[in-house]
Amino acid sequence: MATINDVAKLANVSKSTVSNVVGDRKYVSEELRQRVLAACRELHYVPSFTATTLVTKKTGIIGLFLDIEKRYDDFYGDLIKGVFTQAKKHQYKILLYYSSSPDDMRTSLVVDKEPIDGAILLKPFVNDYRIDYILQDNLPYVLIGNSQKSVPSVDVDNRKIAYDITERLIGMGHRNFLFFTVDPRFSVANDRIEGFKQALRDNGLNMRGSKIVLTDHAGEEAAEILTHFYNEYGKYTAVLAPSDIVAKRLYRVYQENGRQVGKEISIAAMGGTEVAFDLSPQLTTVSVDYCRIGEECMELLYRQISNCELVEKSVNVDAKIIYTNSCVKNSGI
Repeated sequence: MATINDVAKLANVSKSTVSNVVGDRKYVSEELRQRVLAACRELHYVPSFTATTLVTKKTGIIGLFLDIEKRYDDFYGDLIKGVFTQAKKHQYKILLYYSSSPDDMRTSLVVDKEPIDGAILLKPFVNDYRIDYILQDNLPYVLIGNSQKSVPSVDVDNRKIAYDITERLIGMGHRNFLFFTVDPRFSVANDRIEGFKQALRDNGLNMRGSKIVLTDHAGEEAAEILTHFYNEYGKYTAVLAPSDIVAKRLYRVYQENGRQVGKEISIAAMGGTEVAFDLSPQLTTVSVDYCRIGEECMELLYRQISNCELVEKSVNVDAKIIYTNSCVKNSGI
């Protein structure tokens, strides 16, 4: 079986030139390219992944770290599609990391570690151990969701989303907010909380008339808390949920207590899925192009791998707030 050395010798070029031609990674003059291809045909050469990796010092593989939770979010499909689409343009393959627990993820990163050229990490959190392991290998990486401008990241402006929705509800006469959020260790939660509080301050309000409550991503905790403390929490006229999934569960609790969403209570979600369109009244939510986020992440990572200058380390993808009649004027004013 012919090797890359055989092809290089027959074509009278270096091994790196052969690798650049067969991998289509760097520009090679047409004369050299045809000479290498002719040698490949004559020797019936089939590129070896291992040999190519040794020459280029690249594996051609990107690690996409989805989550460490047991649920698979609806938007993952569009996100993965965006990453794969952009990766294909640069001749990169994607290795998915999806684990049901932190221990499983640590095993993937340490014991069963695969050779990758860079990483894309979803849902970064404070003291994220995934980043520590990646930095140990000096790998470039991009975060999906991050408030630190110094770190390469792609996200929507969660601060602005929370700010704009809160200000809209304040304009409708609402002064008492029930703000549900996921664990503040996640950057998205911190950004939303800051946006919410800033909107209150800018409109002369404070947190004394509102409450921030932690919930899980599935919304089970939100529903249990609202049910258990309904006599206390029922006084709030406007509710902000971290996602449509959580909002759906809150709809049910209010309905079970004889309250009509869009009449006696206003509800909005800060992250959207198809669930919003199935609720009645249709839920005020946020439309995000997750495919675009995936594309931007892969492009940002590719530029790092290729040692290109990053004009912007932090990229914000546009998000559209879709206001519906789930948010109405406060009838108590």
